[in-house]
Amino acid sequence: MIKKVTKSHINQAIRYALKMNQIDEMKSSFLSSKRSLVKKDFIDLFSHDKHLILGDYRRFSMCGLIVCYKHPHQDFMDCAGPFYEDMSVGHALIEEVLNLTSFSQNVIFFFDHRHQELIKLIESFGGHLQGDESQLILKRGQEKNISHSENIHAYDRSHQSWLKMTHDHLFPDSYIPMDDVLSMKDSSRQTYLIFDSDQPIGYLILKSYPDFLQRKTIEMIGVIDRYRHKGYGRALLSYAIRECFLDPRVTSIDLIVENVNTHALNLYTNLGFQVLRTNVNMMIAKKR
Repeated sequence: MIKKVTKSHINQAIRYALKMNQIDEMKSSFLSSKRSLVKKDFIDLFSHDKHLILGDYRRFSMCGLIVCYKHPHQDFMDCAGPFYEDMSVGHALIEEVLNLTSFSQNVIFFFDHRHQELIKLIESFGGHLQGDESQLILKRGQEKNISHSENIHAYDRSHQSWLKMTHDHLFPDSYIPMDDVLSMKDSSRQTYLIFDSDQPIGYLILKSYPDFLQRKTIEMIGVIDRYRHKGYGRALLSYAIRECFLDPRVTSIDLIVENVNTHALNLYTNLGFQVLRTNVNMMIAKKR
């Protein structure tokens, strides 16, 4: 029986999600491997009725789970899972998400490329592959070929219009809540700008995790078109790497890159990043 997970069953859902997400082939990049972060995410999802946490229950035991986050300003839902032990459960969970959203959302899945069963399952609903992406990690002490620039500064509101315009141009489908970044309300994200003379030409967004201080994520990096392939991206990345490792608690930095972006992939590996896993990005498109 599929039903929405309630707050009274949140611990059961957390345990199941963590157990299933430890299986390499089932691992979803939309779900943390740390319990405190998963709990925080699940509690946050209860704050809005358009988010979904669905469980499949058999005799009071959970045997399937899917967690969907609704983007606030776009017709997209990011789904962690479905996690299941029987393919029919996975099928039922996806079907329920589509029914509850009345097929009005683009439903996104981001998971390990080895999970061939899930690929076929999503395809059975008309889903299609959007591309392969790799998760890369840089461990403390493995950084190399770091460059230096004096022209990088922390973002302030005087460049709000530029950042919004540039971000919307470079990443129109971004999941990052830019309103909070622009207003500097989101303390978990730090934004840095790189300048040519007094004009900003690129930016980088770095995410921290208050409950997981060992890790930081380079969420976004963008350089405007005419300044690309001139070393500005390397300078931004080098700055971020130095900033991260100035904190002795930080042991690793991670990021995600599309595999077709070979220039960026080569840049990251040249700086010392290593491929941790390859994921597939699939979408079931909305029907109206």
